[in-house]
Formats: sequence, C-alpha cells, structure tokens
Amino acid sequence: MLPLRLFVHSLRACVLLAALANANAFAQAAAASGSGAAPLRDFTFPTFANGDGRQKLSEFHGQPLLVVTFADVWGQTAGIDRAMKLLERYGKGGLQVVLAHTTSGGTFADGAGNVDPAAWAMRRYPGCNSRLCGDLTHTPWNWSGLGMPPYWAVIGPDGTAFGTGSFEKGAKELDAATHKAMEQFEAGWGTADEAALRKLLHHKGDLLAARAKATGSLSAEVDAVWKRRLASAEWLLTDGQWLRAKAEFDALALAAAAVPEWKESLATMSKALLDATSTQELDLDAKLQTLVKPLQSKSPAKDLPKRLRDFAKKHEGAAVAKRAERLAALAEQALAIR
Repeated sequence: MLPLRLFVHSLRACVLLAALANANAFAQAAAASGSGAAPLRDFTFPTFANGDGRQKLSEFHGQPLLVVTFADVWGQTAGIDRAMKLLERYGKGGLQVVLAHTTSGGTFADGAGNVDPAAWAMRRYPGCNSRLCGDLTHTPWNWSGLGMPPYWAVIGPDGTAFGTGSFEKGAKELDAATHKAMEQFEAGWGTADEAALRKLLHHKGDLLAARAKATGSLSAEVDAVWKRRLASAEWLLTDGQWLRAKAEFDALALAAAAVPEWKESLATMSKALLDATSTQELDLDAKLQTLVKPLQSKSPAKDLPKRLRDFAKKHEGAAVAKRAERLAALAEQALAIR
C-alpha cells in the first residue's frame, strides 16, 4: 500500500493528465490571436449558473468576453483568481466573464458525487457572480502547445479571438488581450461610421439612437441586439429574477416608445409585469435578495438551506420560490464541500 504522501502525488498527477487530455479535446479549430482574424465559429456553452439566458458564443457579440478554465485541484484555480481581478477592473465597463470547469477531481467527483460549479464557487469564492459552467468539450480554442492548464481565451466585441493562452506562462498576455478587447468595446470597430454606431449600440447601450442612425446591415445588427436583450429579460422573468427582469424591461420600454414594432414585441412581458402576481413576485425577489445577501462576502451559513426551503414552501407556486429552492440545493452542496 502506497504511503499517503505518494498516493496524493499520484492522484494529482492523474488529475493533471486528465486536465491536459480534456484541454486538447477542447477545439475542432484553432483560434487566431489578435483583432482582424476571421470570426470564431459559434458553439453553445454548457448551462450557465449566474447567466441571463445567453448560452451561445454568438450571443455575446458586441461585448468583450473572457473565458477561463479551472479545476478544484493542485493550483488549478489560478484562472478564477485572475478573472476576478480583471472583472473588478473592467466589469463595470462591460467585461463578461465565463468560468469553466475543465476536469473531474477533488470535490468534482464523477457520477452521483458531482458538485455543481456554482456550489463550489459559493463555498470557495463568495460573491463570485461570473457565469459558471461545466466542462468545455467542443469550443473554437485549441490549447495544444500553450502549456499546462488552466487556460484562458479573450474574445473581442467583433467576435474574433484577441488571444488564448495558459496561466502557466503568466498573465501578461491575458491582461494585454483583455485591455485590447475593452478598447475595441469603447471605441467600436469597422469603418469610422460603423465604429461610431457600434460604440453607441454596444458600449453605451442606446438602442433608440443607434436605430435612428443605422442603415443596411447595421439596422439588422441593432434589431439583433434588441431581440437578444428582450430574450434575456424574458428569461430572467421565467428564472424568477423579477427585479433584474423589470429593470431591463424598463430600459427597453424607453427605447421602444418611438418604435412600434419594438413596443409590440414587449407586449407579452408587459402583460406579465402588469399581472396581479407581479407585485408579489417583485416583493418576494427583494426578500430573497436580502436572505442571500451574506453570500456576497462569505460562504453559506449552516442554516441557509433550511431558511431558503422554508421561504420556498411558504411562497409555493411563485417563480421566485422555485429559484429559492434551487439556491437551497446549491447551498447544501456548498456546505458539504471539504
């Protein structure tokens, strides 16, 4: 029987080899570095925690996106550490962050022992509001030759890769690529006229002004952003995130005031927010936010799952109650992590 020290070393080596194997299978095509490359082919991410309904890479077009991998073993959290620093620096400016679990190991055991990445982050990274997802198996990034995991990729608002790499080789290239993506986001891209309009549409989020100036294919781009934002607002409502949904609806309603077809497309959501249950759902969402507010700075308290389930049972049938039940399950998993 192996001594404990050698057994742990062997286990870590196996996990690292698994991570490398997964990483090499990530891509079907290599992504070119730098702006001006061909747009990346589209793909669908695994289901996000902390998402807004967007699951496809193409649905982030117009925004800078940072994707980093992690595993709960042997220093494989370097990606999260760096991503959180970049999110703190650029998050209010529009940076979108995806944290992707890259291999099984540690608390991420196979089979029935699986731990949701959101539960793991709830325990290890309180306040982490980035999108979290499971293993990336078919993405446009080819990590071969980039060193050992964890890995990173930065996609500019124009849909091209600004860089890919490994944290093993340091974070300087990552920082530079993220900064370039943010510069493109703030300035726009394309011809001078296209850049000015895209700055208005994507960076400033002024749909109405962008629509007034857009012609040809840019008109279609404006309409696509409208549809994407409306779809996200509707998804948030279904997910029980009523306060976020209403805030987005109010912003869209202002833009739609002078655009009949946009106003018409808001009808279903408008009806839901005017329904008799709307006031109750908004009130419940505010109470739920108060209940989980401590998670922004610390791991779940031992009694949190029970409190969330009591809340859900008391308000059974409400969309917010269903969300509370899901949060209870995550908190319960988080508390079981050692």
